[in-house]
Amino acid sequence: MDKRESCRKLWKECFGDSESYMDYYFTEKWKNNIVFTKEETDEVVSMVHLNPYSLCYKGKKVESYYIVGVATKKEYRKKGNMRQLLEQSFSFMKESGIKLTYLMPADRKIYEPFGFRFIYEQERYRLHKIKRNWDFTSGVKSKTIEELSTEELEELLSFCERILQKEFDLYVIRGQEYYTNLQKEMKASCGAVRVFFKKNHIIGILAYGREKGVLEITESLIDFNYTREILMAFFSIEDETEAYFLESHFLDKTVLEESAEWVQKETVPIIMAKMLEDTEEAESIWRGQRVYLNEIV
Repeated sequence: MDKRESCRKLWKECFGDSESYMDYYFTEKWKNNIVFTKEETDEVVSMVHLNPYSLCYKGKKVESYYIVGVATKKEYRKKGNMRQLLEQSFSFMKESGIKLTYLMPADRKIYEPFGFRFIYEQERYRLHKIKRNWDFTSGVKSKTIEELSTEELEELLSFCERILQKEFDLYVIRGQEYYTNLQKEMKASCGAVRVFFKKNHIIGILAYGREKGVLEITESLIDFNYTREILMAFFSIEDETEAYFLESHFLDKTVLEESAEWVQKETVPIIMAKMLEDTEEAESIWRGQRVYLNEIV
């Protein structure tokens, strides 16, 4: 069994993702990621994946790695395998000039001893019995990423950069490759990346899939003033009774709460980060910086 297939087998064993999602990950993300593994008798028994992302920090582009796929075969746990792989990955990143790495922890206690701290939390909304009795026509139209013209894609990238730069000090740069991969990831989860227009101008974008049959909106970058109209257009396409917005920073919360008969809210610490060098610039990220790092793989 080659390394990729062995990693896929361990991923399935530890995370239980769908075959369609793993097809996406081990075809698209595998191309550019770096994987540290521990092997026994030609089988991967422990692994750490580093997925490269370009971040913007206070207007400057910085390269980083998002740590995913941290897994060890059950019978090889508590033997120091994961510590060894994580330390190897930290050494590699330091040698590559990487200043910051981040991850979404299954358990914060695993990563705190390595110097990881939470830097990003999400305010989540779960809508039950979505209402569809809005009494006006929005005039909003939408397209998937795949349907955009070259000019529309350029407008989308400018739109996202503009609203992110205005609101945050640290975020993942949205380029064409980012959204191409995101569309593939969402399709693998029975969803899409949908761009919304009004009078031929972009007013927002929603990325969504399904987790255990529930509609999950993983990214919502929209013009706050058009929340109601975008939701109206979105729910006319996705005819669901429930929806789970994993992040809601750019949404009008009042409109969200009016959109369903019953709404659950929760704030969830979601992303931890580790500084790989002791500099004033690196340390400043801990001191109240505005961060937007959602859990896209």
